[in-house]
Amino acid sequence: MKNLSKSNKVSFQTYILTLTRGCAQTCTFCAVDAYGGSIEKCIEMNNKMIKINKEMSCNEWLRVVDKILTKNENAHFDLSGGDCLIIPAIRNNFIPELMKRVKPEQVSITATADSLRIWIQELKLKHQNILPKSIHITYDGIRSYSFDNISLVKNLKNLGFDVHIECPLTIDNTSSECIKSIFKVAMENQISEILLMRYYPVGRGAVLNTVKINEPNSETYKKSINLYRELEELYQYKTRVKVQCSLKSFDELSGIYRCKIGDSTWCVMPNGNLLICPWAYGKQGNYLDPSFYAGNLLYESMEMCMENANIKRRNLIQMFLSECKIFGIVAEMDKGVVNE
Repeated sequence: MKNLSKSNKVSFQTYILTLTRGCAQTCTFCAVDAYGGSIEKCIEMNNKMIKINKEMSCNEWLRVVDKILTKNENAHFDLSGGDCLIIPAIRNNFIPELMKRVKPEQVSITATADSLRIWIQELKLKHQNILPKSIHITYDGIRSYSFDNISLVKNLKNLGFDVHIECPLTIDNTSSECIKSIFKVAMENQISEILLMRYYPVGRGAVLNTVKINEPNSETYKKSINLYRELEELYQYKTRVKVQCSLKSFDELSGIYRCKIGDSTWCVMPNGNLLICPWAYGKQGNYLDPSFYAGNLLYESMEMCMENANIKRRNLIQMFLSECKIFGIVAEMDKGVVNE
């Protein structure tokens, strides 16, 4: 029974692969401090980053994936960025090779309309048979790029993708009118799931100190989540509401807060660095703090990285038992207690 329990636990591991920091969007609160501003610039910068070992080539990414699959053949991969599909080699080389190694339900892609439009056209011409199961898009009911994202849902569904919405909660989109509008759009587009996300003071958002401008207070978070839950029930759960782990302390239905760091959710940075929390991003592609760094999967073994991760996880849990470790570390950094 012990072996079975351990196997079941491992099977739910998700690795968020930050395949590039390139993105044509220039959001002031970008969690990974993306570079780019245009598709052409992203491709140019990606080539430069690969040459100076700040981002990995497709072959190097596949080596990392193989290391992960050797330890857990059921691992789930979320291909992300930046905007990962904006890089031609990712679309044409990495994804087809990845799909030879895993089942469709083991892969999701988080991307923007800038790259999805290109990929949709390419897929129509290539008629590729094996594709990832799901696409995740940002839709917050406020920013123009999120409306571009939602406009592609029909095309994505025609290609067989299950489309999920990721909705960062900010001061701008937590009025009852805005929440009802967002949910209505999700229902109209037959979105299977909305992930409610917290505003994180990391990446470019930390650089510009935009937290006070963007982040709702505790009461607003609670009211927003409750309204989403009411709409979910009203529409008979046709669109499900998922609450991000760091928001669960504001959610009456989530129960006891449980942080997933170094356990079920991981992040591999563009250079191969393994983070025990996918939000532990600092400035210019660096990690937020050494507390979250478990090693480099390109150069080090999974065993060594996991051993380091266990130590880092225990230390962070002792420091911040019942709160999000990212917010705990950021608060300590503001006090000058830890180094960036």
